[in-house]
Order: sequence, then structure tokens, then C-alpha cells
Amino acid sequence: MLAIMPTAASTTPDTKPAPSRPALAWLSPEQAHLATGIAKRAGLRFELVGCSGAERTGAGAELARAMNATATDDLRSALASSSIEIVLIGSITPEESEHTLLAPEALRTLGQRGVRVFSLAPPPGRIGDPGQGFGSGQGATSGPGQVEMVPMLRRSPGFQAALTAIESFGSIRTVAISARCGATRGSLGARLVDAMDAALALLGEADTIDAAISGPAGPAPTPETLPELRGDCSALLRCADGRSASVSLTDQAGQWFRGVTILGERGCLRVEDDAFEWIDPDGALIERAERTGSGTDPAIIIGDSILRRLAGVIEPEDPKARLRAIGMAEAAALSARTGQPESPAKLLRLAGLTA
Repeated sequence: MLAIMPTAASTTPDTKPAPSRPALAWLSPEQAHLATGIAKRAGLRFELVGCSGAERTGAGAELARAMNATATDDLRSALASSSIEIVLIGSITPEESEHTLLAPEALRTLGQRGVRVFSLAPPPGRIGDPGQGFGSGQGATSGPGQVEMVPMLRRSPGFQAALTAIESFGSIRTVAISARCGATRGSLGARLVDAMDAALALLGEADTIDAAISGPAGPAPTPETLPELRGDCSALLRCADGRSASVSLTDQAGQWFRGVTILGERGCLRVEDDAFEWIDPDGALIERAERTGSGTDPAIIIGDSILRRLAGVIEPEDPKARLRAIGMAEAAALSARTGQPESPAKLLRLAGLTA
């Protein structure tokens, strides 16, 4: 059976260009081109642009000129702008997160105004920290006043089509997840949260995770928080029932790619952002689905992800699942520091959280 998903030019809800929405972008200087492409795809109009990091003083003005927007060096003041409907975070420091964007009162105010916040960066701090944001707290939901990571592989058209096929595919034995990109398109920490979110959807929470991280500068201690992670990550996830997943990730490979191989009793599912195929144990093609137009362009993939969330095409995020995915990502980072397999459930318990 051959199934073709809508093309990028389609007028279906998940691809239809949106009216121009006034937006704020908070970026590193190297992300101007990416953010401009995201805005074009998602129908955003950047009115305010700021540069993350105090050491980049003066870079914000140049960044704003490149994006035909007004420069701001005060994130707190910029968030108070009544015209802003969308906030896009490309890069943010822990201080900017804790004292401005992710401060509980700031998120409450944004929620009351109906402002949607999307981030290419992973949650700051450690799980359970006050004001960590990103909807990882108990009772949090997606939508205004919550920071939503984009793009999440589990939310992609290819992965969603594969989930439908899995209903007939049968039990899953083994999963392999790989992702690569350049650091300006999302850090290793972002790719790690994304991969764990996908693994959680396919296998449930891992019992233990054994990971290694190689930084781009050579041997060095693994950083303490997800946003600080850079380089390459390999991990093995073991489930209590014997199933497993392998993960291979990097933010040092330039061109964008995300893929999943799923092995089970009825063959193999191969999944990418905009495509999947099902091959039976004898090698015959059972089903293929693809959507043309995005390829490996991260601006289009991220812009489409924002569009689908704004249009409500994707169901609201389950806060407990989000918490467990972040817990799995932090367990992998902890394993890379200790050199031992680590338990996501134990980490959540030690943080005083349950998922």
C-alpha cells in the first residue's frame, strides 16, 4: 500500500502559511539566517530581535539590522511588548532564563496575553529546579505561558504516520535513533531531549541509560546542564522487559538529519522528518509515506512545527510524558559524567518529582 502525505504546497492545516504574526526573536548572532527562514515558513514578523549572552553586547544591533527588526538588549522589557504574539528562542543563557523568560511571573503574564513561546534550546538548569520552565512542572500544559521545544521528532509528519502504521506493525523489539545538525540549529542537549522523547513514545521509560559524550574540544568533563552539552552522544537505553534503543547524536555535523529505525515482529520501519517506510522481514515494501518540499532544511522543518502547533493540528503535550523525557535526557547526561548506567526514575525521585 502506498500512502502519500500532503506536499509542502498543500493547503491542509499542517502546512498552510499563517497570517503574519508579530514576534520576538532571542538568538545567537549566527542564527539570523535560520530565524529568517523560520519566520518566512511560519508566517512570523520579527519586530524585536535580541542577542543572547552579555558578552555579545553590540551584536544585537547588527543582528536586528540583518533581520530588518528593532534591536533590544533587555529581554524583560521586550517580553512586555503588547504587540508580541510569538517568542522564538534560539539561544538563551541560564541567567536570562531564570531572571526573565522562565521566571514564574513572566510566564504567567505571557500566558494571560496568549503569547506562545517556542525554543530551539533545551530546558535550563536541572530537572526539579524552581522556574525550570518548559512545562516540566506538575500540571503544566502546552500553549500560552509555556515554553515549547521545536522541532520534536515525535511531532513530525513522518513519525506521526509511522505511529499509525505501528498499530498494524505489532510489538517493537529494538529502536535506533540518530540525529545530526550544526550547533546553530540546536545544541546536543536539544537533540538529546528530542531523541529521548521519541524513544519514550516507542518503548516507554527506559529502566537504565548508559551514555558517553565527546565534546568538540576533545576530552573534558561533561557539563552539568542540558543547554551546555556540545559534541557527540552515544547511548544505550535498556527497558525492564528486555527491549532496547540505541541513540547516536551530534550538533557538530552541519547538515540536518533525524531518523529512526524500528525493528519488530513484522519487519522494519524507517522514519525521517517527512517520510517513513515499512519493509517486511523478506524485504518487500508494505507501505511508504512522504511529503515533498522540506527535505533537510531545518528552517522549513522548524517553521512547519510551529505552524502545526499554532493551528492545533497536534494534540496538547502530556506534561507527565514531557517530564519523563527530560528525566531520560538528564539521566543520559549524568551517565556520561559518572561512567555508569543511570536510572531516569531514580533521578526523578531524587528531584522530588514523579512522572
